[in-house]
Formats: sequence, C-alpha cells, structure tokens
Amino acid sequence: MYLHENVLFVCDIVLVHDDRKRVTPYGMGKRSLTAAVERILETTSGRDLELVCGWNAVTPFSRWRPSLERAHRDLQSGAGEDDSP
Repeated sequence: MYLHENVLFVCDIVLVHDDRKRVTPYGMGKRSLTAAVERILETTSGRDLELVCGWNAVTPFSRWRPSLERAHRDLQSGAGEDDSP
C-alpha cells in the first residue's frame, strides 16, 4: 500500500472481479490478510482521498472504502473463505 497526494495504491491486496471488490486470496494467511485490511482502513481513515488504484482497476475512494469495509466484515465472520477467482 502506498499513498501519493490524494491517491491510494493498494497493489493486489484488493481485487476487483465482476465489479465486486474483495481481498486477495493469494499469498497471505487469513490473519495476515485481516491485519493488512485493518491497516488500510486505519491509514485511510479521515484522509481526503479521491482515487484508489489496484492492479486491475481505478475506483473513486468514496465507492471503494465501503466495499473494503464489507470485505473486512466477511473476513472476520469467515464468509467467502472459499470464494476464490
């Protein structure tokens, strides 16, 4: 994750597939992934961000953050654990 001015670069931590956002199923265990998402939520809280750039999409931050919050809740509840692309 990187910040530059009013743009957040999330690399491949959050994927967009069929207009759905979800955290990556690749490379991280659930605990590490949950911690990464929590770090993104903490870091972006209260910032005036305009855009989020991932590896396959650019999205307005105002639409993106609620989707990440939903994905975070799903991670915490265990929902979608076998929902891989």
